[in-house]
This record gives sequence, C-alpha cells and structure tokens, in this order.
Amino acid sequence: MRQFIHGICIEKKNSPVYRSKLIHAFAKEYDLTSDRLWNCLRIRPLCREFSEVEKLSIPGPVFFYEERCGETYQTTFAEVCDYLNQLEPWEFIDGYVFDESYRWLICITHEDLRCLLVGFEDERTFRNGMD
Repeated sequence: MRQFIHGICIEKKNSPVYRSKLIHAFAKEYDLTSDRLWNCLRIRPLCREFSEVEKLSIPGPVFFYEERCGETYQTTFAEVCDYLNQLEPWEFIDGYVFDESYRWLICITHEDLRCLLVGFEDERTFRNGMD
C-alpha cells in the first residue's frame, strides 16, 4: 500500500498513545491482534460513501490513524482525502480521522472505501458538515 506522506507522523506502532485514546473513546471489546476498530464501535455509525464524506468541511488539524501500519499523523482532512483519491483499487486501507476532542470519528474502511461516521448525530448534522 502507498505510504501516507502528508502531515507529520506523530505516533508509531510501538507508542500507541493516540490509538489507545481512540479505542477508549469509541470501541468496545477491541482486540489489537484480530479486530478492526470499525468492527467494534460502541455507537451505531452513519454509513456513507467516501464521495459524500469527502465533501465535509472539517476545519483545522486532524489526526489520521492508519490501522494496518499502526501510525498516526497530524494532518488536514483535505490531505487525507487527496491520499485516498490517489489509492489504486487494489490498495486496502482501514483509516480513522478524528480531532483532539475525540467527539467524532470518520472510519474509512477497505470495503469499497465505505465510511462510518460517529459523532454526527443525524442526517442533518452530516449534511451541514462540521461548520
């Protein structure tokens, strides 16, 4: 898989501070060795196509956690979207976009880039983005 080169890598697999906070905030019964975080969400997410989600207006810096390589980056949502749009169809990703509040989460799954959204209370909140 193509390496994420945008932003700053702030966490490697062997120092999972952000990953631990992410799991604590959103997951239930998560097993690092066999589970994908998006399979263990505590709250039922909204499910959307990436093409819809990339239109969200998410301001400021965000964190992007790449589950398959165990790295977390400080970046922007636009840079994450650019990266995802450059992936080839056979390149799989399980990634998570969130901010330092840990109140919302966008899970990008390897299932045809389907996105699961947590913290967007309803359809109206999703349609209005983060503004």
